[in-house]
Amino acid sequence: MHGLGNVVDVGEAQNAQLKKKIHLHDLELDFLDEGQFEEKGEESRRRKKSDFAVLNALEPPSHLKKLSIKWVMSTAVHTNWMTSLTNLRSLDINWCIQLECLPPLGKLPLLKELNIRRVENVKKLGDEFLGIDSENKSKKDDCHIINIFPNQR
Repeated sequence: MHGLGNVVDVGEAQNAQLKKKIHLHDLELDFLDEGQFEEKGEESRRRKKSDFAVLNALEPPSHLKKLSIKWVMSTAVHTNWMTSLTNLRSLDINWCIQLECLPPLGKLPLLKELNIRRVENVKKLGDEFLGIDSENKSKKDDCHIINIFPNQR
């Protein structure tokens, strides 16, 4: 799906009903909008909110195997549906230059390939990226084993 940066009505994204597409296994969500390079001030703030809302509304089916997210101007790509992609094997996050934090990818059980490029505003990768929640943090200190990126063996 290309030109998602032009979508202003979240209802349009919801109407795509990607979650119901049973034969969808490979998905590219491209938010590139040629005008985004001139956006300033209020327009830039609107675009950040809009991109995140559209991304969240596009909820793909949980059986998706390959996902590519490009040119999102939001500061986050962690959506309500991201960790439900339990069959995801490949994830590409590219040219999301406003991105400040990454989703908890360590919880994706079948992820084999992860490509993250041009995410220049990400300052730190913490336990959240690995999928370690506060409950597991205390267990980690007690020498419990936490299984992150389980398919990387």
